[in-house]
Amino acid sequence: MDDLSGDVQSDLIDLTEISMDDLRQCDPRIFAESLDRILQQIEKPRFNLGTGPPGQRID
Repeated sequence: MDDLSGDVQSDLIDLTEISMDDLRQCDPRIFAESLDRILQQIEKPRFNLGTGPPGQRID
């Protein structure tokens, strides 16, 4: 599988290097901002969660 981590910009926390066991042991406040963003996306979906130029957003 290709490493595409540099190809996508996102406001969400990067969890690619964290195992599920480690995630369970982390302080939930670390993920609070990303969780809020995800819940907002569920309530009012948009196609772009990234931080690209405003002209490229579809919401």
